[in-house]
Amino acid sequence: MRPRSLRGRLIVATSAWFAVAFVIGGVALSLAFRRSAEAAFAARLDSMLLAVIAAIDVSPSAPLRLARPIPEPAFDRPYSGWYWQVGDGSERVTSRSLWDATLPTDRAAPRGARISGPRGEGLRIVTRGLRYPERPDPIAVTVAAPEAELEREIARFDRFLAGALATLAVTLWTGIVVQVRYGLRPFRRMQRELAAIRAGRSARIAGDYPEEVDMLVGTMNEVLDRDAARIARAREHVGNLAHGLKTPLAVVAVEATQARPDGARIAREVGRMAALVDHHVTRAAAAGAWRPGSPRVAVGPVVDELCATILRIHADRGLAVDADVERDLAFAGERQDLEEMLGNLIENAAKWAASRIDVRAARAGEALEIAVDDDGPGLAPDERAAALGRGMRFDGDTAGSGLGLAIANDLATLYGGSLALGTSRLGGVHAALRIPVAADQ
Repeated sequence: MRPRSLRGRLIVATSAWFAVAFVIGGVALSLAFRRSAEAAFAARLDSMLLAVIAAIDVSPSAPLRLARPIPEPAFDRPYSGWYWQVGDGSERVTSRSLWDATLPTDRAAPRGARISGPRGEGLRIVTRGLRYPERPDPIAVTVAAPEAELEREIARFDRFLAGALATLAVTLWTGIVVQVRYGLRPFRRMQRELAAIRAGRSARIAGDYPEEVDMLVGTMNEVLDRDAARIARAREHVGNLAHGLKTPLAVVAVEATQARPDGARIAREVGRMAALVDHHVTRAAAAGAWRPGSPRVAVGPVVDELCATILRIHADRGLAVDADVERDLAFAGERQDLEEMLGNLIENAAKWAASRIDVRAARAGEALEIAVDDDGPGLAPDERAAALGRGMRFDGDTAGSGLGLAIANDLATLYGGSLALGTSRLGGVHAALRIPVAADQ
């Protein structure tokens, strides 16, 4: 099973990698030392062989012998494993260490060949055949050395290598643990900050963080700020609703106590209350509904559907609606919010247009820009800002509550966008909506 903590994952993964590296490195070093030790052992055998050859005294009238002793005490110690032997077909001279035993004299044996010694011990031998003018038969010179001596030297190195690697492994593992704990310290601090936010002691993640973590902290703070702004806006709408209902409720209450209530006045106040409820409740719900990661909403189908609806509603007026939407353009948010923003803008343009409405949608960097133009009477500069306010109407003869542009403006603000009014190239109002665009899939 994989460790659940990031610290455990890092420690286990790094430890496993170091373990594999140490095993491979240890085996490689051991093999390299073995080759080096075997080469040195073979070179020592060769030097002993040359020393024996140099000491041979060859005389036609005298038996084989060494003119001087070999400077190696092991050749004089019985069965020491270090042996030399010189002989031809009829004579043989051996080291004292051999006593009455003999060594094989196969001159074809490879250098460093393995044989069994007088007591069954493993030996490495080197043999060379020599010819002297003084003697008719060739002389075979053999030197043997105990293989156990070579293996003991290799074993000593392997023990030292294992101890050194074990010490290094413990040191590195300790360093890994310290490094991982130090490297993950910002995440532990972030965890404490998030716990404080959850407990209500803080509203944001505070403090300086490393570059790699700071980006995450900044994104999380943006999400927290956005959520706090939505909650505040939802509360504001609810508070505004309560405040706005006070006056029409008081009027209705007064009329209800009259002997002959004014039905028209009551109906007017009820209409005001219905408009207020529709506006504030819808905005409060929208403020809490959207969240990061909302689905992509294709803009083209929404625009086509809204334009078709407007044409059906105003079929008797002969309006012309021209829509131009970039291909594969998508809105990063909820479909009903896009429909409400565009619906209010297109509906407002249809109310005031003389004969034509243009709808354009295009991507502008990281934003989605939608422009709605009409050829109506337009608005004066001082009227444009007022038109985005709640309940503002400029013509009492035109149906509506005066909330459409305000609703579109509020929704655009919730998404971090904007709604601006200007003069259209067609002569009427130019409504420029700027909202988040969905990333390309």
